[in-house]
Amino acid sequence: MPLSKEELIHLELCFHEVNAYKGSKTVDPDYSGSLFDGIENALITVANAYRIGEGVKKDKNEAITHLLMAMELGSGEAAMQLSNIFTHDDWWEKESYDFSPEECVKTAKNLWQIEVNNGSSYAAWRLYQYSKEGTEEARKWFSVAIELAKKSGEDVSEMEKIYKHNETRDLRNFDFLGMPLVSLENYFRKDPPGGEWNYLNTTDPDDIEWLKSIHEKKKTEMRQIQQNILNRIKEIKRPLNPEEKKEIERLKELCSRDA
Repeated sequence: MPLSKEELIHLELCFHEVNAYKGSKTVDPDYSGSLFDGIENALITVANAYRIGEGVKKDKNEAITHLLMAMELGSGEAAMQLSNIFTHDDWWEKESYDFSPEECVKTAKNLWQIEVNNGSSYAAWRLYQYSKEGTEEARKWFSVAIELAKKSGEDVSEMEKIYKHNETRDLRNFDFLGMPLVSLENYFRKDPPGGEWNYLNTTDPDDIEWLKSIHEKKKTEMRQIQQNILNRIKEIKRPLNPEEKKEIERLKELCSRDA
């Protein structure tokens, strides 16, 4: 898919930043790039452009060169991108490189930890994403990511949503497999529950009787779903993580409502 005008402008700006950085490095090899905020991100953007041939001729070697420059600046993301290249891409000169994807991942995690110490919520989030799901290590990095993000005034709602989804995966896929949770949730989202029974605004006695019977049937169905969920909850004997416990309490409350 061709780049949009905004994406092309952004890519061009990244190339300008990278060229300016390279010029400064030529004059002073010890130059750190501190005058260019986010130069690591610009280097990664340029690397990705070379990797897939977006806006420039595809060149894996140039992609690697720019990622290595970003890694020198302490970018864990660049190290992970480098791992992805040597894991998934093939090109003529690949065998001439002595890079292990696994070592690149280790380097990425080490660099991310340094970035976390410097206050990066993104690095903490990436460490969460690359930790084994459901472990204490993953939960630790999630907590760190949220704490740092809040300190920076960032919106944490998406991170919290993803975390809850991951932590309650077993509840959805195993414990409540086949249970119509969404149907019950949608039912109670309406006011009144299930919606107005006379949604046709009819005065015809036969239509009214028919609509009432449908409404009562739906209520009976929802009551049965509530009872089935409560029964299933009683059957869960395994240890639950904190997010699963919250979800269980939410479902109990949903099942206590009058349909």
